[in-house]
Amino acid sequence: MGVSRVEFTRRVQWRRPLASAMASLRAAWASQRLPLVALVGRPNVGKSTLFNRLCRSRRALVKDTPTDHVTRDFREGTASFYDLRFRVLDTAGLEPYAANGSLQERGTRLTQEAMKRCDVALWLVDAKSGLTSSDESSAHWIRKHVQGHVPVLAVLNKCDTGWDGVQSSDYVHATVADVARCGFEDAVAIAAESGQGMVELYQRLRSHLDRLVDEDGVEDVEELGERSDTSVEGAIAEDGPLQLAIVGLPNAGKSTLVNRLLGEERCMTGSEPGTTRDTVRARFVYEDRKVWLLDTAGWMRRAKAMRNSVLSGLSMLETRRSIRNAHVVALLVEATREVDPFKRRGMLVRTELSLANLAIEEGKALVVVVNKLDALPVRERKQVTEHVANAVERMLPQVSGLHVVGMSAKTGAGVSAFMPAVLDAYDKWNTRLGTSALNKWLLKLTTIRGLSSGGGSGIVGRIKYLTQVRTRPPTFAAFATRGTKLEETQLRSLASSIRAAFELSGVPLRVLARTPPAREAKHAQ
Repeated sequence: MGVSRVEFTRRVQWRRPLASAMASLRAAWASQRLPLVALVGRPNVGKSTLFNRLCRSRRALVKDTPTDHVTRDFREGTASFYDLRFRVLDTAGLEPYAANGSLQERGTRLTQEAMKRCDVALWLVDAKSGLTSSDESSAHWIRKHVQGHVPVLAVLNKCDTGWDGVQSSDYVHATVADVARCGFEDAVAIAAESGQGMVELYQRLRSHLDRLVDEDGVEDVEELGERSDTSVEGAIAEDGPLQLAIVGLPNAGKSTLVNRLLGEERCMTGSEPGTTRDTVRARFVYEDRKVWLLDTAGWMRRAKAMRNSVLSGLSMLETRRSIRNAHVVALLVEATREVDPFKRRGMLVRTELSLANLAIEEGKALVVVVNKLDALPVRERKQVTEHVANAVERMLPQVSGLHVVGMSAKTGAGVSAFMPAVLDAYDKWNTRLGTSALNKWLLKLTTIRGLSSGGGSGIVGRIKYLTQVRTRPPTFAAFATRGTKLEETQLRSLASSIRAAFELSGVPLRVLARTPPAREAKHAQ
């Protein structure tokens, strides 16, 4: 208790693995069951800030909003806390006595379900504000639903050195006494934003986690499939589970689809647009294939998002990051929406097209889902799905042949066709064609429509060699004869021909031109 952070780090340095042993230790970590620690408390006490510090990232949205919830669904991450490694849950703000059906009540219900599987709970209190009536309600709820089942450690957050020049020690001591009266002794004082008090929190948490490891032993567990926010290459590594991002406009049914696939209420749902703010990650197994589902916030134009609130803009950035880190993107389109001027259903709006183009530009496999078909008459459902398929084919010619799945995530009708379409798109996205097969096809080709500005044959003779240089998405290099320049339209036409010949429909293909420089002309003396 009283040990400086520098001194403490030096003392535990021997527990950290050396660089040469990191590979073997990662394998050991992957085979051990990681304890689960939940962060609970009323809204705006700093749960997401502590989550980000424990996970050494900024994945959870953080904003000072005393009158609103920033976190609505619980978020899971892997914490690396000195030499401790565990899973951590960032939960929605507890408001146990909120009105039935409200966002607050639904968030509390999700938190209660999450608490059933945690091993340790950290109850956070804002020491700066002191113990409020909301904190007392949360303490009563925790004693009733949590304490006795799992250990609960009281944590006083925002215990900085001073507030507006006033030392915080008096406030901390007063809050510690108030927390003790609620039945939680030996509270830990920290400041999650600045990192103060982390040594004391580590020491208290370690005693609980060491006991759990000794009691539970070892069992298989899948590592959390989280990716670096700054490394796109890391997000599309060849190994690991499939990363499936569910995207769409607000209130398109994304969270309902995730809940339907998981078979549980993992994400908060409701008729209010913009219910989801953080990207919610959930593990899912389909036919022995591991999948990470990414439930994203509803997409809107950047100007509109920033006009609505800063949180909306941050949610858009999080959705964009999720698309970059995904393998397959499922775009949900609302079947019941009518599009002016002809009041026709089954069309795509501009915002959905920009979202689809973003996924294609990032090189992701794309699947289009027509949701909420249950709200339409039976005779219109097939027609609306066909209208969407035709609109997609017309508006997204660079990925012709996309899977378009009609369903109702609410009732489950048609959901069985969703994952086969996703896996088919994913397998095509991972396709690697042999160089021999590509060049045999190239030799047999006598005419490629649109490749030549003259409108016909002869261009094949100017492409000497064709090879695939990478997958995810399939990328090809076309080596042309010396001095030949291939235009962008010609490369797109060649990509379309490859897509048709090798059954890669619905996958963005990239063709790179490789042309030796022209030789300098010899001037007569």
